[in-house]
Amino acid sequence: MNFQARIETRLPEFPALWGRLPLPFTPAEAWARLPVRVQAEIGAAVIGMALANYIAGDGLAEADQFLDEGLRIEAGDAAHAILNTMDNRLWSLFPDLYGPDGDHPRWALEGGFAR
Repeated sequence: MNFQARIETRLPEFPALWGRLPLPFTPAEAWARLPVRVQAEIGAAVIGMALANYIAGDGLAEADQFLDEGLRIEAGDAAHAILNTMDNRLWSLFPDLYGPDGDHPRWALEGGFAR
């Protein structure tokens, strides 16, 4: 597969799931609302997280794992740190989707999805 074909292959968007919820906007619409610099920050973090997960080798056969166990552990820690900070970053950017600190979002409460 050439590079252009790989670019054209899209990640799943799960419209059926998001359509079941009374969200104020879809994840794709949320992304479009972000300034380009924030999109670049999050995109680089996602690529870094995926690379760290690959290096960590969780779920790979032993023969396919990187040889340096210390490097694999460090990469796994990095992937977890990115995921954990990503949640906080997204929550701060989209309180309408995730809710204010310590509470569910209005759409979840009013829609009977949370209490």
